[in-house]
Amino acid sequence: MEKENTRGGLSLKNYLIRLLFGVLTGFVTYGILVMFDLYDGERSNLIIILLGIAGGWFGWYVYRNWTTKKH
Repeated sequence: MEKENTRGGLSLKNYLIRLLFGVLTGFVTYGILVMFDLYDGERSNLIIILLGIAGGWFGWYVYRNWTTKKH
């Protein structure tokens, strides 16, 4: 498990990992929408943001489980 800081919150590293995976997921989603000509302006932005958030959390979860397993 990740170490918690003295105030009981999670470290900045966790937030940066979520941000990295979220941005990567957002760019991939945007690329797929443009590639298949499905990008529709403002309506598509909500899809990109929601998938970016989900991708950030999922990527962080996978990273956390991968780093805590004993290889």
